[in-house]
Amino acid sequence: MSSSPVDHRVVEERVGEVIAGFPAGEDILERAGVDYWFRSDETLGAACAASHVDPYEIASRLAVCHPCAQGDLPAASLAALLRESDGQWRQRLAPAIEAGIASASLRGCTAITRLLHELKKRSEKHAATSRSLLPVADAIERGEPGILHQKTLRTLRLEHLELARIARDLRAHANASPADEADLADALRRAIREIQHHLMVSYNLILPRLVAATAAKAVVCEPW
Repeated sequence: MSSSPVDHRVVEERVGEVIAGFPAGEDILERAGVDYWFRSDETLGAACAASHVDPYEIASRLAVCHPCAQGDLPAASLAALLRESDGQWRQRLAPAIEAGIASASLRGCTAITRLLHELKKRSEKHAATSRSLLPVADAIERGEPGILHQKTLRTLRLEHLELARIARDLRAHANASPADEADLADALRRAIREIQHHLMVSYNLILPRLVAATAAKAVVCEPW
């Protein structure tokens, strides 16, 4: 397949940048079977190679999508993004998890119920970690220095990976669900979508702002 210079550029971009830059990026990678959560730090080319997918074919599909212009990205402050993320967890992700637990319990699916309870526990912990960043974000808005511990950034990243792992396992269960368990599969996919949305905002918008604040010395980053 012939490829354009634009295709070459996209293939060399990180998967996380592709997801943030193209509105249909998640759907395209999902349909192609490319793991875009565990490989979000890899280039699109490397992630596609690991899934035995032609990266230039993916880049060509992305090329027909309207990329997100810089102005399309939220101009919200770090504090606003953290509060929005917390609201999404309380209003959408947590209820989706509860709905999944109810559906799995009703059908006696012990393994799925256990996995959803793990998701509930880890998402609650992750929400608490995110809320702990609010004082730092508020200090940045006031033009005051804040203190950000490297341990918190590391914890945030590890929590992202755990949530992504659970989403992958839930997707496997949803795809393996028989036709007479369509309601359970729908409940699982709803939870997966909310996890993915939560991670997209946290990983592509919140973390980069934290790193930028550290680089600009708006935040004092202490080792522990």
